Amino acid sequence: MGRLQDITPQQDVVNKINAQTDFTYNINKTRVERYTISIQNIFTGKNPSLYLKDTWQVVDDAFNSNHELLGGWLDKQDGVYYLDYNLSVNNLKDAMKIAKFNKQLAIYDNVSQKVIPVAD
Repeated sequence: MGRLQDITPQQDVVNKINAQTDFTYNINKTRVERYTISIQNIFTGKNPSLYLKDTWQVVDDAFNSNHELLGGWLDKQDGVYYLDYNLSVNNLKDAMKIAKFNKQLAIYDNVSQKVIPVAD
């Protein structure tokens, strides 16, 4: 039996956050370029369903923002979940500059679907 009612994109994102799922959501329906870079952290912690205050409000604020992307990922080594605003660019050199400026450890290649460590 299928869903009786479709869920909203906001509910889908809340569900992914609570389940600590890796995801990227295109908030403003812009064209997503090849490389995704985190530019602003929203939450870092072990259990967002318990420790992220008002997940609904955080997601609603994101959907009403001028940010391009919202993403979450779980560091499987230490169990820490990250929720960030992201942007995407097509040039690897630019992506690395932005990542270094924002003190990021890695960027994501949307084409090869791989994490690329940020070089020192």
